[in-house]
Amino acid sequence: MKRICSLAMAAAISMGAAGGAQAQVSLFDFSVYGGGAISSSWFEVGDKGYGPGLSPIFGVTTSFFATPQFGLRLHGAYMPSGLPFPGENIFDRPDNGGYPLNNYFYDLDFVFHPFRDPTGITNFLGASYFFLGGGGLTTRVIGSGERRFARTVGQGTAGLGFTLLPITRNIGLFTELAAHVYDSPIDDDDVGFVLPPTTPRRLITLNQTPTEVNDRYAVTTRLVAGLKFTFGGSEPAPAPVFVPAPAPEPVRQEMAPVRVCVVEAGELREVDAMVNSATGDTLVNQRRFRDVYPGTTGYAAGQDFYIRNEAITLNRTRYVRFGLTRIVPATALARAGEYQGVPLFRDRASTGTAEVLYVPVRTGCEFQTYQREQAVRGVRG
Repeated sequence: MKRICSLAMAAAISMGAAGGAQAQVSLFDFSVYGGGAISSSWFEVGDKGYGPGLSPIFGVTTSFFATPQFGLRLHGAYMPSGLPFPGENIFDRPDNGGYPLNNYFYDLDFVFHPFRDPTGITNFLGASYFFLGGGGLTTRVIGSGERRFARTVGQGTAGLGFTLLPITRNIGLFTELAAHVYDSPIDDDDVGFVLPPTTPRRLITLNQTPTEVNDRYAVTTRLVAGLKFTFGGSEPAPAPVFVPAPAPEPVRQEMAPVRVCVVEAGELREVDAMVNSATGDTLVNQRRFRDVYPGTTGYAAGQDFYIRNEAITLNRTRYVRFGLTRIVPATALARAGEYQGVPLFRDRASTGTAEVLYVPVRTGCEFQTYQREQAVRGVRG
């Protein structure tokens, strides 16, 4: 039986988690509930504890929320119970004439929804809430004459609850488990009026406080379920609709043929390549131009002598750098020699010792001119 009840409770909570997306996040709610409560011993006579044991309980709550997570609530409950009896077995209550005790719990609590979704309850954690507060307990003894009286004590309250299954947008089922802690509402002077007739006379006489009576702090635990009505809340936010972004239009690639001047194996040559007008990349046989023809091998741009603006020597003749780089067609130049791994070129039409050398700096037939040092000195003189 216990296993069936546990499975039923788990199923109800699961349904609440699944259906909670339709629930309303309220600013105010009102609920009614019913269920069972069990109370510990209120006092001891000799070595036996006496308490009301298992009882029905009914209640109402009303809550006000400043935010979707935090609020205050007022709670009141009515618990009819029997006279205190020795509670070795709470289910073996002696016949005491029905429910001669009326017990009223009332308290003000803080309510906390730590996992609440502002757009609605969407999962098991979002359906949970906690409350903590305090108030009073008033116990009225039903009887005639001296046997009819009421006592009030303070009590603290703590518990947790779950919103199980929304019935409509504003009405739902809920369950709570809570505990009320209080000092016994029956003190030593009252024991003679509430003990059942089966109590041994040697321990107590009517209107006389027995010497072996001690009142106790008690706990009443309740498990209840009921209906919750919500008002003044916001509509749950609709589920987001994801619209896929339109696929980008394919970029039209137009390839244009070009010829690029390069240094290869120490010689100048022009190679065929293609330029992608969309990306600006230059390709040779579908490979990037710089991968096929690196701009470092055979070029002076990264060499120390070029960076330091030093003179170069060819056939015991010194040449110094002058002017800016220029583009010279490969067909206008002829190989003249090499300096530190960089090929040197001269005018194809010149004879004898070259007056000017052309040093390749980068791909594309970009050259830096170097002039014979004696010629430069002669001009300066």
